[in-house]
Amino acid sequence: MSPTYQTLPRTPGWLRACLALILLGGCGGGVDSGGTGGAAPPVYASGPINGYGSVIVNGVHFDDSAPDVDIRDDDGAKLTREALKLGMVVEVRGSSITTDVVYGDSDSTASSIALSSGIVGPVDAGSIVNNAPIATTLSVLGRRIVVQPTTVFTDNATRGLATLEALTPLGALAIYIEVYGLYSAVTDSFTATRIELKPNPPENYRVSGKIVTAGANTFTIGSGSAALQINHASATERPTNLDVGNVVRVRMAAKALANGVWTANRVRSGVNSPSDGQESKVEGLIDSLASQTEFSVGGVAVTTNASTLFNPLRTGPGSTLALGMRVEVEGKFSGGVLVATEVEIESDSGDDFDFRGVVQLPSPGTTTLRINNIDIDYSNVQEWKPNGTGPDNLTAGGNVRVRAKLLDGTKFEATIIEFRY
Repeated sequence: MSPTYQTLPRTPGWLRACLALILLGGCGGGVDSGGTGGAAPPVYASGPINGYGSVIVNGVHFDDSAPDVDIRDDDGAKLTREALKLGMVVEVRGSSITTDVVYGDSDSTASSIALSSGIVGPVDAGSIVNNAPIATTLSVLGRRIVVQPTTVFTDNATRGLATLEALTPLGALAIYIEVYGLYSAVTDSFTATRIELKPNPPENYRVSGKIVTAGANTFTIGSGSAALQINHASATERPTNLDVGNVVRVRMAAKALANGVWTANRVRSGVNSPSDGQESKVEGLIDSLASQTEFSVGGVAVTTNASTLFNPLRTGPGSTLALGMRVEVEGKFSGGVLVATEVEIESDSGDDFDFRGVVQLPSPGTTTLRINNIDIDYSNVQEWKPNGTGPDNLTAGGNVRVRAKLLDGTKFEATIIEFRY
């Protein structure tokens, strides 16, 4: 989340709705997307933060400005909204999604936001492969991490993965990172959505993965040289089911025992699932595919039917679902299964960041605007909205929505700018 927030100079949503409804015969007590006048079911969304204004997850603008919004990290510590950053993987619960009648935005009011990273630890010496765009990977404690154009790097890594390379040219010094991302049980790897360079060694390491072998008090994730044997006997929290094939998230002491076994102080399931009946939007990687209608995303079972809308626009007509594909699924849970109303194939091209807010121009004569303290270059905008507008219409204090792509993990370039009056 950005450090500063300003009230947007726009007509209140209720008034815009009434103005639109006047054309339809009046402004009465309508119903939202949740049903027919009764209490709408709450919304659940999981995935990386891909925009600000307040916080945007899976295309939904979640208003997190209320003082009672419960924001917490993976250890349960209460956070302020300023702690929410681009690329962090979060679970958001909020009010039923409504659609802005003027701009078509999907809106919800957040009640709780929980964030969790998948990996914390030292970068393995010699593991960085920076042959972008063909292969860009690294590993931490043997856990393979795939870096994509959508991967956000923190400000202290100004050149993305190249910064990490420069810090350890010979692998002599340990560098520590925290990785937020989407886990693939198929390849046992993470697609990183955010990488934070840590200034100091962490007190605990974190790893996630699929259990390969399991014993009375131990289990192993990974295989071969990447295998980690973990003892969970003294863990203060652990799921009842630690069988082979289950995905887990482990917090463990930052040093292995003399025999190479790591000591877990907490083990949690790596699969999150909302309650039945919840309107849900889940983003992740397809990790099992029985058919085009029965598959799972990040361990979440998904089923489709004849009315499910498939949106393959990002990858072209005729696209079919495949293992490892990144998708966003919208629907409702029933019996622990997400019954999809829409399945959208996502890309990792880096062009799907969304910023909404008040323009701050750093200085006259530049081609950079700032929204919520994010600098965005607008020298190569592909589309200005409405038609007839352009860079001359950008003024400090103006209200805009900017779609942008990410370059080198740290720089944003605007592709679409929409003025909102």
